[in-house]
Order: sequence, then C-alpha cells, then structure tokens
Amino acid sequence: MRKKLLTDSVLAQIPGWIWDEGLSPVDIARKIGCTVGTLRVQCSHHHLSLRGASNSRAPRNVDLQRNTQMSYRPPAELRLNLTDEIRARLRERAALAGLSELALVTALIEAIDRDDLYNAVLDDAR
Repeated sequence: MRKKLLTDSVLAQIPGWIWDEGLSPVDIARKIGCTVGTLRVQCSHHHLSLRGASNSRAPRNVDLQRNTQMSYRPPAELRLNLTDEIRARLRERAALAGLSELALVTALIEAIDRDDLYNAVLDDAR
C-alpha cells in the first residue's frame, strides 16, 4: 500500500505555503511529491483554494483561510492584525517548528479550543 502524501497535516500547511511563502500549485505538488492534478483534486475535496495573492508574497496579517478540521463546510476567514514585533516572533517560532505562520497560529488556536485553555491563556493577559 502506498504512503498517503496528502495527510491532514500537509493539507493544513497548504494555505501557508500559498500565502506566506508564495508557492504555486506546481511548487506545492513538487514539495509534497504528488502530481498537480492530485493536489488540485484533494484540495477541492477539502475546500482549499490554490489561488494565492496576485503578485504579493506575504500579507501583513495572518490569513486563516480555512479551519483545519477537514469538514466539508465552506472555509471561514479570520484576519488577525498583529504588530511587526509579534509577527516576527511568530515567524521565528513557526520556523523552529518547521511550520508556516498560518499552520502555527491554527495549531495554537485549535489547542486552546480543544483543551479549553481560554481562561489559562487570558488570565495573564488581563
């Protein structure tokens, strides 16, 4: 049996590769090790757009283009306005984890929600 290339984890990183790194569908397919056709079909099944920002590498805020819980609802969009300082630290942490900024932010929010850590996180912020 062949190893599954387009796992939930890989699919969750695709929006970051498009928006944060400016990769094209051809680049992403090469990175994953699949054909562009396979990538397009799987992204379509998971409601992922392979269209990036035209002529712009990285937006000034983090775009959460989809929820990563592979549901079949249309993707939700959430924009976060972050300072340059926070964005730089986020970029560093994401790089250390081998993730895009989008994948790291998504993982953080999902962990907070899954483990009901809202009060623990917000206690220090008050």
